[in-house]
Amino acid sequence: MKKDTTLRTRVDSNLALTFEILCSLDEKSSSQVLRTLVEDFVFNHPLIIKKVDVDVDVDVTVGKPYGRGAADRVEYEVTAKLTGDVDCFKGADVNFLLPEFRSENIEIFRVDSFNTHRTHFPGCRNSADRLLGAKLIHCEWKGAIFLYDSSLIADPLPAFHQAKEALRSQILKGVSTALRVLQHESLDLNETKSDSSYSCN
Repeated sequence: MKKDTTLRTRVDSNLALTFEILCSLDEKSSSQVLRTLVEDFVFNHPLIIKKVDVDVDVDVTVGKPYGRGAADRVEYEVTAKLTGDVDCFKGADVNFLLPEFRSENIEIFRVDSFNTHRTHFPGCRNSADRLLGAKLIHCEWKGAIFLYDSSLIADPLPAFHQAKEALRSQILKGVSTALRVLQHESLDLNETKSDSSYSCN
């Protein structure tokens, strides 16, 4: 998305100061926050949303034991596919964050992407620097689930259910972001496609 236009506005000085402080506490620049506010207003406006009307869902399937952990039944293949009105997403970038699964701060199982379905974007690593960035390729994601807890190894169905629900939720968030990009592209604004830096004077 191009950032070739500057929008300016005047606000109360105390309001501007509080805004700058809050941005700093969130470790974001005022320009980043203002840009997000403008994008949210435009992309979520009813006149824009109706331009791209799609109905999609995610079908997550846990397959047979897989890879080096197959013999001990601690690793299983997982696939996720977009279903429904997926045509507009076939050439789109659909990125998402993998969910994490912990109990009392201990990782009890993990979902990870195959190498082909890993990607990098801002905020794609957790506090331990593990890569959580994932992507759909032709509306599909492939990876595996790794079981670490002995009770889940003996009975993996609860982990499978939790992983499927969490993956579906995270992928739909990525779809929502991709849809916002499509909504932006549906705007016939020619050379004035979206903005960027703001200043409060």
